[in-house]
Amino acid sequence: CLALLYAGDDPAGPTRVVLTLREDFLGRLAAFPEFVTEVSRGIVVIRTPGPEALRETLTQPLARVGYRFEDPALVDAMVAEVAREPAGLPLLQFAAQRLWEGRDREGQRLRRSTYEAIGGVAGALADHADQVIDSLVGEAAPAARHVLLRLVTPEGTRARLREKDMLAELGAGAAEAIEQLVDSRLVVSRRALAGDSPVAELELVHESLITRWERLRRWREESRDDAN
Repeated sequence: CLALLYAGDDPAGPTRVVLTLREDFLGRLAAFPEFVTEVSRGIVVIRTPGPEALRETLTQPLARVGYRFEDPALVDAMVAEVAREPAGLPLLQFAAQRLWEGRDREGQRLRRSTYEAIGGVAGALADHADQVIDSLVGEAAPAARHVLLRLVTPEGTRARLREKDMLAELGAGAAEAIEQLVDSRLVVSRRALAGDSPVAELELVHESLITRWERLRRWREESRDDAN
């Protein structure tokens, strides 16, 4: 791997090396000191895209293949659903994929009726969440249920909790469950400061998982019944 990095060291050479790394994995570079110096020299932080960039993300790829949105206001509606979310881009991805699957091939357009049928961004996310949970095996499956329940406050809003505390509390299967939930974009991992030290905090990717995802709603009801 170091040889690959060094291959891109010569400005006059033909090779350029581009590495991508999620923010929540950045701290793990410290475990590989041979990489730290090389990688840290050229770090570029990719900011969360704003509303205009999100619009372009939806419309430009369609235009390249001769498609368009049936209703331009649909683009604004989709962006408005995710504009304030740090994971707005993958949220749009879930909905856009479903729209593409139900596209009007003859008219070469994405339809509002399809968007309404899937329940918008929230509905597409709920379908994705079910697929993720159904794919979990072993101890990760019950651990994921506990992780998701802990990330909802008693008032029914998103909680933000330290990953380290969650791992200590939930035990077996928690590490794999958290990794799967973060990788599948159901949970966001952020770095925050606790004193002078950075810590990883976990949060549900979108409020609609609480309000629109039937499985999580059922889990919360079962949890309340067990507590009583």
